[in-house]
Amino acid sequence: AGADVMNFVGRLTYIGGHLGPDVQASEVLEKTQDCIHYAKSQGAFVSMGIIVDSMDALFKSMKASAEAGVDRVCIYDSRSWWTPDVWKWAVKFTRHIVGPKIQITAHVHDAYGMGVANTCEAVKAGADMADVTLNGYGHAGGNAALEQVVVNLEMLYGVDTGIDLTKLYGLCKLAADDFGMPISPRQPVVGDDIFVSTGIAAAAAFSENWWESEVLRPETVGRKRVIIWTPTVLERGGMGGTVAQKVQHMGLTCTEAQLKTVFDRLREVC
Repeated sequence: AGADVMNFVGRLTYIGGHLGPDVQASEVLEKTQDCIHYAKSQGAFVSMGIIVDSMDALFKSMKASAEAGVDRVCIYDSRSWWTPDVWKWAVKFTRHIVGPKIQITAHVHDAYGMGVANTCEAVKAGADMADVTLNGYGHAGGNAALEQVVVNLEMLYGVDTGIDLTKLYGLCKLAADDFGMPISPRQPVVGDDIFVSTGIAAAAAFSENWWESEVLRPETVGRKRVIIWTPTVLERGGMGGTVAQKVQHMGLTCTEAQLKTVFDRLREVC
């Protein structure tokens, strides 16, 4: 019953902006408040959402819902036409309307590749929650990708999401397999090519200077690094560079003569 009421309240607010002049906004807002009052009387946790057609509609719907005692409000950008600056303003504007106790959720689509940036900006501006999907699944261009939002919030914004990052890759892979929608090799965080190191980056990966080319270790998100040996990787630092470091990483020891043999053979292969 609670879910039905929540859905009805959100759709009622949405429909009110699309039925034309025969339906007054005041009627929609009145019915919205009636629904919230009823749901609260039944002990339900009530959420109200609005697809924003205008700032006036945002203001009136949020104000009416807050006055009726709603628990959570959701801002929908289903057109994917907002920028981070707009999201920052909208969240702060909504917070000013509903006060400090009502939760705010940001619902962001990714039609133009702004989903993750917009979601992070909304959270930074004070949103309590964000609607996200595994691998960015969703209609049209999809929604903000859970794994990308989480990593950005944790690593770049310093936000503790409470999510075990080491489980992200396995979860996204499970979703990809179940839905029959393969993950792109270039997809951030979970793509097969993301933690492939070549050239200078590979040399850094073998040392403790991995941060020179990466913002996090692959193990942090349940991944493993792949090194592709190229002439650049091999020659970086000479015989005592990446080759010696690789031997050490394998838990082995070798004489200088053995190391030279390995180095010369690798040079032939590369």
